[in-house]
Amino acid sequence: MKHAAVLGCRDQAGGNFMKTVFAFILGTAVGMVVALLFAPKSGTELRSQISEEAALERQRMQEGYHRATEKTHDRLDKMQADVQSLLKHQEEQAEAVAAEAEEEPAAVEEEAEPAEA
Repeated sequence: MKHAAVLGCRDQAGGNFMKTVFAFILGTAVGMVVALLFAPKSGTELRSQISEEAALERQRMQEGYHRATEKTHDRLDKMQADVQSLLKHQEEQAEAVAAEAEEEPAAVEEEAEPAEA
């Protein structure tokens, strides 16, 4: 349960970070368009420049999306490996406790036999 709460916090923090990044990118794009609209150029030149800038921004956003996706997959793979390692460790501990529990009754019986004789 403790791990689920920690993961929930990470998801929420990551979501806030992504919202901030998206707002920054959107603000930058709007600022570029406004700057271009107030620049002294002909309509054809302006539309061409806006189209080029939009294509570059789209490419940057796609690259950012792919990097974020790759990073997320890497983190998920690491988390899965950590969970599997933790489960294996827990299984080993459970087996050790079970082995000790099996040995204890035998030791108690051996101690009890000499006392009866």
